[in-house]
Amino acid sequence: MVYNPKTPSINDCVIPSKDDWSVPEEYDASDLFLNTSDDQLISIVLAVWKEYMRQDEVKAAISFLENAPCRIKHRDVIRTALKTTRQMVYWSNTFEGHLKKTTPVEQDGNPMKKEVANPLPEPLTRATGIRFSLVRDRIHKPNAEVLDLGCQDGMGSNRFGLLGHKVTGFDLNDHSLSIARQKAEEFNTGAEYVNGYFSDMNLLLSGRKYDYIVSSDAYEHLFDINDLFVPTRELLRDDGRLIIVTPSKCWMQGTVIDWAEPWVYGVKYGKGWLDPSVEREHVIAPTVWTLVNEARMNGWYVEECRAFLHGIDVPGQGNIVLDARPQRSIEPNGQSIIVHCHIRSYDRVRLRELVQQGYDVKLFIDGLSPDEERIEDGFEIRNSEHLHDMECDVFEGDIALFKNVTIRS
Repeated sequence: MVYNPKTPSINDCVIPSKDDWSVPEEYDASDLFLNTSDDQLISIVLAVWKEYMRQDEVKAAISFLENAPCRIKHRDVIRTALKTTRQMVYWSNTFEGHLKKTTPVEQDGNPMKKEVANPLPEPLTRATGIRFSLVRDRIHKPNAEVLDLGCQDGMGSNRFGLLGHKVTGFDLNDHSLSIARQKAEEFNTGAEYVNGYFSDMNLLLSGRKYDYIVSSDAYEHLFDINDLFVPTRELLRDDGRLIIVTPSKCWMQGTVIDWAEPWVYGVKYGKGWLDPSVEREHVIAPTVWTLVNEARMNGWYVEECRAFLHGIDVPGQGNIVLDARPQRSIEPNGQSIIVHCHIRSYDRVRLRELVQQGYDVKLFIDGLSPDEERIEDGFEIRNSEHLHDMECDVFEGDIALFKNVTIRS
């Protein structure tokens, strides 16, 4: 049978025409498979691999190559790409590798003996200051007990201490912690510091409970997200909060900048950005919904998760903040409400009250950009293109506009 574009069928046995060789602009369930040679398929796979690496998605790149299509999976060029990617993060497998990679150094190569960011008691500025404020502004309880995970040299922990909180800083790099302790003593911040892996925090902090567990600039470095989401549940009080700040997608948005990793290696050492000796630190490019899904899979109730874009270095650059509780403070009533709006103006107070009454609330707005999608006050806000194949108890809007949306009787 010769392919007829007017009557495509995924079940037809067809001979693709010459017009079927281009990459489709739009996916259709009845589309034919892309008929490629092995070399063409290898080129496609390696192009996707490079996109993962350009966007700091090293963890996904490894999984992608490990699960490449079977007819090329064991070809030398694919195995070489996989070996190269693994080598770039091999440093993270040992304590010594962590210490060497995460210890800031002076221009002469010796470890820094001062703070990386603005020295105490100066306020933090630029991206570091933004991350600090995103956490600080969500710690509402005075004199709170705070655990700061991935605290580095105490840039945030000591400042939380100066605000009157009782702070424990936790980090794997003992060199950075020595600076944190020195500054804590010098400025009487009251912060204490513990050295260890996230996976060991329950053992090292046994018997302690915190009002807030915060982590800034750490999530994107973790191969095992459970190291953050699982042990923290045991260390947080029932009414406590987990606050995570992480880049919104790739920190540099995949933009080539000669002073930023991984491109800086070409400037400094004459190495290509995919050279196996180039050590990569960020292994995840988080989005609001990947962060939400990871938290929910580990039993957390997400009250807020949204992106704050600032574009300090490149357009689109910013941070995501997650604010979650061990469990929902209000018992769910089992009822769901979907609200559709054509414009961005909506009654936030009313939707918040519905959440507080135990409803599951989702708001869909026409034309919302991916960076505007979020959770606030416990209800989801998404582009209305996602409003399909859903059930609810109450629908506010014109349900006829949407496909497979039903109201439970």
